[in-house]
Amino acid sequence: MQTISINGLISFLKTVIPRLFFFPCCFLILINAKAQSNEPPPFVLSERVGQELDSVEVEYFNVFPELDAVKSVVYRKDNLENVKMLVSMANGSDTTISFSKLAAEQLTIMIDRFEDLSDSSNLVNWKLLPGYSLGKFNYFENSGRTVKVTTSEGVFTGRMLQISDTALLLYSKKGDFKPQNFSRYVKKIAPHTIKSIEIKPNLSSKLFGASFGAGLAVGALQLGYNVTGASNYILSTNSILLLGIGGLLGSVGGFFFDGISTIGRFKDVNQDYNTYLKVKESIRSKAIFNSVYPPELKTFR
Repeated sequence: MQTISINGLISFLKTVIPRLFFFPCCFLILINAKAQSNEPPPFVLSERVGQELDSVEVEYFNVFPELDAVKSVVYRKDNLENVKMLVSMANGSDTTISFSKLAAEQLTIMIDRFEDLSDSSNLVNWKLLPGYSLGKFNYFENSGRTVKVTTSEGVFTGRMLQISDTALLLYSKKGDFKPQNFSRYVKKIAPHTIKSIEIKPNLSSKLFGASFGAGLAVGALQLGYNVTGASNYILSTNSILLLGIGGLLGSVGGFFFDGISTIGRFKDVNQDYNTYLKVKESIRSKAIFNSVYPPELKTFR
């Protein structure tokens, strides 16, 4: 009969016990890896916003028209492909909002085609989005004034898309802002390169001379008719002369008006950052986007 020594027993246990733990651990690792591989990929409502919505995106896309002061939104799909949204409010409270699969699809279309909604009301099935309607959307804050920016790198002209502490963005394409044109038509100008900013006169300023001249001419005609009482005064030489004089005075008035208004429209910056910040505050309301802006502008801020 063989006997097992104490040293032999200890050696046997040292060999067997690690193996007893090794195989179960490998099995658990494989099970966990398989479970992770079966998990659905993260749900993205729209490539424009990614997997979450921040406060600016919520306000720009007006995702929750009935809620105020939304801080952020996290959303996930459930097993039935309905979308569950956890909405965090600025006051610290949270609320959950659910969208059916069909409603979520319409919400995606709304975000993807948001800038086109003003041109067509048929892009989104509004009946699937309770509380939503075309009339509740604000697509742009302003049309954007045209500015001429003189920099150390040259002179650039375009509509002011946005002005912030870090950059002035110009949009060179006519018409409304479209995200698909973003990289092609947007010029980013660094504050330290800006020498001056001139706000170009808008259409009302350009038409001032013509309207002023027309007013003078009509007034002169009426005065002449009242004084002479002639029925054919409009066809007389005096009326034509007064029309010409009125038009000339209107043009001169428009010229001086444009010159005087240039004083208020011209801003010296002289590549000084502190001066730029002051100028920014005085003209930011003339940009297309002031406080609310599309997510495409985030990479330029």
